[in-house]
Amino acid sequence: FRFEGAVSVDLPPPARARAIAIAPNPALAGPVTLRFTLPAASAVLRVTAHDLAGRIVRTLHDGAAEDGATLSWDGRDTDGRALPAGVYFVRAAAAGQSATCRLVRVR
Repeated sequence: FRFEGAVSVDLPPPARARAIAIAPNPALAGPVTLRFTLPAASAVLRVTAHDLAGRIVRTLHDGAAEDGATLSWDGRDTDGRALPAGVYFVRAAAAGQSATCRLVRVR
């Protein structure tokens, strides 16, 4: 995977790097859109949002996804509470590959 505009994770051969874009980043109080180019045409995709301590604040997706899939995150935790401004990490895993990207939420 590769997060555009963030840290890249180089994968050893034969895996191929794929793109994940988060926009907008930094994000205001509104939702962000996550767009995925998956390593397989159809894969099980797990996307989680984490706080600075590494705790999962919300699971955004956990199931089948097609290449080109998009998700939206409204900045809320699992219980529906709006998370405070700050730095969060979005982790995506599919087909044995994973990547983590930093997301800045501002208010």
